Order: sequence, then structure tokens, then C-alpha cells
Amino acid sequence: MGCCESKDGGLAGLSQIGEWPLSGWSSARLPNSSVGLLSRELQAYDFAAEAAFLDASPSVVGRPAQMVRPHSIGPHVLEKQPSASVPAKKALSVPQDYKLIQDALDAANDGDVIRIGTGRYREALVVRKRVQIIGVGRVDLTIIEPPTDLIWGATMATLHVESSEVRVCNLTLINSGNTAAVVENMCGDLTVEGCAIHGGVSGLKICESATANVRFSDISDSKAHGVFVSKQGHIAIEKSHIFRCDTGVLVTDLGSQASLVRNDVELCQQVGVMVDSSSQALFDDNNITRNGVAGVYLSAGSRGVMTSNRVSSNAQVGICIVQGSLASLKNNDLRSNGGRPLVISQSSTDLVEAESNVFDEGVTPFTRSVKDFFSSGPSNSSSKAMNGFHLEMEDSDTVPINSPDAQPTLEPELNGINHEDQDDDESKDEPPCEPEQVETPI
Repeated sequence: MGCCESKDGGLAGLSQIGEWPLSGWSSARLPNSSVGLLSRELQAYDFAAEAAFLDASPSVVGRPAQMVRPHSIGPHVLEKQPSASVPAKKALSVPQDYKLIQDALDAANDGDVIRIGTGRYREALVVRKRVQIIGVGRVDLTIIEPPTDLIWGATMATLHVESSEVRVCNLTLINSGNTAAVVENMCGDLTVEGCAIHGGVSGLKICESATANVRFSDISDSKAHGVFVSKQGHIAIEKSHIFRCDTGVLVTDLGSQASLVRNDVELCQQVGVMVDSSSQALFDDNNITRNGVAGVYLSAGSRGVMTSNRVSSNAQVGICIVQGSLASLKNNDLRSNGGRPLVISQSSTDLVEAESNVFDEGVTPFTRSVKDFFSSGPSNSSSKAMNGFHLEMEDSDTVPINSPDAQPTLEPELNGINHEDQDDDESKDEPPCEPEQVETPI
């Protein structure tokens, strides 16, 4: 069930805005981006004209491009959908033809277009057909949010996709609940263009070998992850703005992959982009800035290829690579991070290739021991951890990643990375320990 409300109000009148307070370090900071909904390409594009063209051209069938899952890490490949595989499409308008969007989806056939007029629609949508859902008005005045429970808030995803080749454009999707994602893709291929995705436990959840292509969109204020990719999911994010989430992007599980090209990821309370548990990610020409702990965090045997990114103004670390993770870093700007630009654990030291990266003058990467960097002394206690974020060390010790008394130890290093074990050299200068002699009374 759902309803369509007044066309007036828009995002400025939504009670959800500002519902999730930021921590003190970022509460006074405002997003700053020229991608996402502010992209020049999006400003010059008319989704209403596209929907009208599709309505007048029944011979054009299928969505414009089909996402093809890559066999190796890298940008996703787009291929034209053969016209013979899909019947001729038609356009269904909401609220002119159908009062509810779900009614239009149920009545649609594969290849149809659902045109959404301005208004606030209180629905939880389930998409089971190969359709396009396009807002034909202003994006901030075409709002979809699920009904809310008095105790739990929204308990269902705003948009749940169970079909391949679904395209969603020019909509604001909101979820104020504590248990559900805003957009959830469990199978097939999903394209999101020019959308504002706000709130939810995750803004966009991709799993079960599903794929997604996100372009020119804003993802913000998610309680856990702006984008969550797991269980062999694949995602390509291009020219989008991810901000004010707990973690901007989390990619986890063996077989999961992400490609991030020309995005802004900022003002996240923990990490901008986290790649974990043998997953893979490619970063190219992104701005990953002003995050509360680290810009990029690779752990648990994950792999990352980073080229021409700006990872700066993060509170603790620019890039952190631990637990046997592999990385290739080339032409990245790692200046102006609060602690160190680059921290590599002992298990990953020989697995990182770095070339032509830019650091602050007189500051070098830290490669001896992550424990030495994040802790002022040996301690296994997690009581000093802030925001609930920890680093899991190879010896199973848990070290607070942003302890208030954590200070980097500046040591001379060669060629930007020190591969020598200096602990052995320091131990040679210390006199051997002798047992204390105790006099025995006669």
C-alpha cells in the first residue's frame, strides 16, 4: 500500500534531513562536490524528453545499455541490448494512468517505461520485470519513501529489485528505517542515473552476484554504508557523490568487485572506501577526502588498484593496507592527512607497489608496524576505541584505530618505504639481560 502526496515541499520539507547527526569533527562541514546531481552532464540532460521520446518510439525496445559482469577487475562493459529479445514497449504514467507506482509496475510488461510525475509517494516498491522507472519532473520534487512503523521506522527497502535490466532515473529515494536499505538489488543488472539516495542502513545494497551501474547520483546519510557490495556482487560507480555515511563504500567477500571512477567520497564518520575479505576494487581519479578515520582501507587479503586519486584531509590516515592485502598505487596525491598518508602492516609490506605518489614534504609512509602507529604503547584493550572502529592485527590483537593519544613515530626511511626490520638493529645495542643476584643469608 502507499499514497501520493502533494507536489509541494521537496527535499527541503522532509523530516529525514538532518535526522542522523554527525560527529563533532564533521558537524560544521558542508559537502563540496561537482559530481553527482551537480554534474555538468546531468544538468544538460532532460529525462522528461527521453521518456517522451521512448513513448513516441515503440520500435526502440529494451533499456539503452545492459550491464555485463566483468571476468576480471576493471571498468564494467556496456553492450547494446538486441531489439528482437524484448517486445515493443509502452509508457505508463503515474499518477495519470495509475495512482500507485506499484500498480504501474504490476501492469507493465518487459521493456515498458514507468513515468513518475512530481510528488511524494509512500510506497515500498518491488520490481520483478525488465522496466525503466524515470522521474519526469525535478529530482528533488519526485520522492519515494516506504511507509514507516511507529517503532522501527521503515522495515522494507524503498526499491527492491528482483529482475535483470532495470533502469532507475531522476528520482529521490529515501528510507528512514533502521533495518533496511534504500535500494536493494538481489539479482540481475541495475542502472541508477541521476538519483538522490538518502538514509537507510545502506543506501545501495548489491549482493548475490548482482551487478549495478551508478552514474551522476548522490548517496548520503546512510547509517552503515552508502554502498554495500557482498556475495560476489559487482558495481561500477562513476561521477557520483557519496557523503555523510558511516562508511562510504564497503566491498566484501571473495568475488565481489567495485570500480570507482571520478567520484567524490567525503565526510564519512569512519572510512571513505573499505575493501575487505579478498574482494577487489579499482580506483581512478576519485576525491576521497575529509573522512573521520581513513580515506581508503584494504584488509583481509583484499586487492586494490589506485591511480590518480586525491586522498587528503582524512583525520587519521590516507590509505591503510593491512592483513596481507595487495595494492598498486600510482600517481596518487596523499597530502594533508591527519596522521600519515600511507600505513602498511608488516604482512602487506612486500605486497604493495608504489610509484609517483605525492606526500607532504618531509613526511614518509609508515611501514614498520600498524600497532606502533595507532597505539602509544603495547595494549590489547579496546576500551580506548572511538566510534567502534578497530584494526584487526595479524596476531589477533585489537588496536584502536583512532585513539586520542595515538602519535606517529617519525623515523628515517629510504625511497619512501622502509622494508628493513629495525627492531632487530635496536635490540643489538641493548646489553643482554642478566638475572638479578640475591644474597642468601648464612
